[in-house]
Amino acid sequence: RFIQAIVNRYKDVGYAWDVVNEAVQDSPVRNGQSPMRQSPMFQIAGEEFIYKAFEYAHEADPNALLFDNDYNDAEPGKSQRIFELVQRMKAAGVPIDGIGMQGHYNIYSPTAEEIDAAITKYKSIVKHIHITELDIRVNTDQGGQLNFSRGQSTPLEAWQTALKNDQYVNLFKVLRKHADVVDCVTFWNVGDRDSWLGANNSPLLFDTEYQPKRSYFLV
Repeated sequence: RFIQAIVNRYKDVGYAWDVVNEAVQDSPVRNGQSPMRQSPMFQIAGEEFIYKAFEYAHEADPNALLFDNDYNDAEPGKSQRIFELVQRMKAAGVPIDGIGMQGHYNIYSPTAEEIDAAITKYKSIVKHIHITELDIRVNTDQGGQLNFSRGQSTPLEAWQTALKNDQYVNLFKVLRKHADVVDCVTFWNVGDRDSWLGANNSPLLFDTEYQPKRSYFLV
């Protein structure tokens, strides 16, 4: 009922949905462990809850594009598990159209090669890839977990700014390389003032006064 209500309410303005979010385990996953996160829904219904969510969303709006969305999407182990989940969904006839890559990256990781490899893998089974929550923080944290450093109340060092600029440039080179499947890039807020990572991490293309940074022009 929830899926039907939400999709029907916004079907005239929304063309795509992240139907299931963050369903796959982080690395490392040891032998014998489930590749899926042990959420309450998974514990109740197993992987079928994912399949049913997509079926119900498709019933509510047959024209919408439907996505599985996750973070740490370019980490080799997790990207393989995401790929295998979508592969199982496709084999079962689940109406999934694409993969959402959250893109909560940092100035060190993932590498352009890892992002390229992940997109190359994903595009072999889906026709649409969205970058759904993009920001690049200046520490070593990565992903969508809430336990992270919000940075120091000091200006960035020149080397930090340089690494962040390079990461944005290299990322968008990869995205343009795969423009045949990368339909959309959504940033996780507009300016640093409103970022969930804190302004001191300088994660976005606009500063705390919503002025474009050098990284904006490089992108």
